[in-house]
Order: sequence, then C-alpha cells, then structure tokens
Amino acid sequence: MITVVLLIGLSMAALVLGPADITLGQTIKILLAGPDGALGATYSASQRYIIWNLRLPRVLTATVAGMVLAVAGVVFQALFRNPMADPYVLGISSGAAFGVAFAAFLGLVSGATGAWSVPLAAFSGAIGAAFIIFTLA
Repeated sequence: MITVVLLIGLSMAALVLGPADITLGQTIKILLAGPDGALGATYSASQRYIIWNLRLPRVLTATVAGMVLAVAGVVFQALFRNPMADPYVLGISSGAAFGVAFAAFLGLVSGATGAWSVPLAAFSGAIGAAFIIFTLA
C-alpha cells in the first residue's frame, strides 16, 4: 500500500516539476479535461501540450519499465529456482557485454545498422549465456 501511494505521489511530482511553471492544481485540471479537453481559464494550450505530450508519456514509460523489470526479476528467479539469481551473479550481463564487444569487433555496430545492432547483439549474447548456464545447471 505504501508503494502505491509513493508511486502516485512521485508520478504527480514528475508531472508538476519541470522548467515550465505548471502548478499541481493546473496539472490535475489538465488531466481531468483529457488530451483534447476545452481550455480552462487556469491553463493554456502550451501547458496542456507539456503535460499530455511530454511529461505524462515519460511518467508512464518509467512506470511500465519498472513493472517489466520487476516481472523479469521474478521470472528469472523462478526459472532458475534460486531467490538470489540475478543477471550479474549468473553471468548473463557479461554475456550481453560479450555479444556487444563481439559485434563491435566484427564491425556490425557502425553505420545505419548501429542503432539496432547493439541491443540485438546484447540480447543475443545474453540469450547465449543463459542457454549455457541453463544447460550446465
């Protein structure tokens, strides 16, 4: 229960804080009016744009990323039947780093394919390390 209250409080703080001066009351009114809501006397179109198109997506992305990482950790521990299992202890993060280093050695991380080749190489290295660990365990 405490974590839910903390999540809501910190999310509201992330929506309110920033270089643009938008108060908590204005933020709540903007959220209640919706993304295409009528302009109120207490906030402008630029403030609505900042909340709906800049700050809210950032807060939602951070929240979803945290949830996904938590689920990944639980799945990791359940898969290896070890409550202490994490990518660093088992060497999976080292496998990911090896995958990126190997792709860089082959020259696959430059040019147009560089944006996608680094995460793909890291994922491939991590999967390879996990496969080796899982077969040896």
